Amino acid sequence: MLEGSVRKSGNRLRINAQLINTDDGYHVWSERYDRVMADIFDIQDDISLAILDKLKLRLVGGAHSSFVQRYATDVESYNVYLKGRYHLHQRMPDGFRKAADYFEQVIDKDARIAPAYAGLADCCGIQSWYGEV
Repeated sequence: MLEGSVRKSGNRLRINAQLINTDDGYHVWSERYDRVMADIFDIQDDISLAILDKLKLRLVGGAHSSFVQRYATDVESYNVYLKGRYHLHQRMPDGFRKAADYFEQVIDKDARIAPAYAGLADCCGIQSWYGEV
């Protein structure tokens, strides 16, 4: 299981991540990352690759870098996307509309960010489930 925490102070982030064996509760790995907010995507990549190494996943040809995929390239788009996910998970009619607006903002800025389309699709699907569409 991956467990962690994120703390923000100004433009600095402290991320604590740890892997825990669910069978016995043993801490397999832990690491602390102190970085500036502008490096958020690099931090995600570093954590993902460290976990792959610790789990001893062996990919054909050692292609660890192909396992890490970035969608958003700037922090602003990523924050807008996260706001959309937050409102979507509130499961409220007004939240669905806000979430869809946030996802559309991300798509308008960069149409290559696939998770924003997935979020928009989630909004439509969930709204129909709740009888909102």
